[in-house]
Amino acid sequence: MDKKQKEALVLALLEKGETYRDIARKAGVSPNTINAIANKSGLDETPKTNPCIVDDGQTVVRIPNNTFSRWRCDPPYNAETARKMY
Repeated sequence: MDKKQKEALVLALLEKGETYRDIARKAGVSPNTINAIANKSGLDETPKTNPCIVDDGQTVVRIPNNTFSRWRCDPPYNAETARKMY
């Protein structure tokens, strides 16, 4: 499996809610590599920007708890902020 195939597999397994341990075993990569791939992927609530994962930044239900040690959300942060901004 080449690098791009491994990255695609890691992202698919993350989206399914697999643990880092299971992903490492299935994809043959280290937890650090999983983290790097996950950090490189996009998270957005609007599909038009072509993100890897589409989700609400307030709840982030498509990524399992404790997958990331931190995350960043660009505005708008919620519906009220969106109404004020746009």
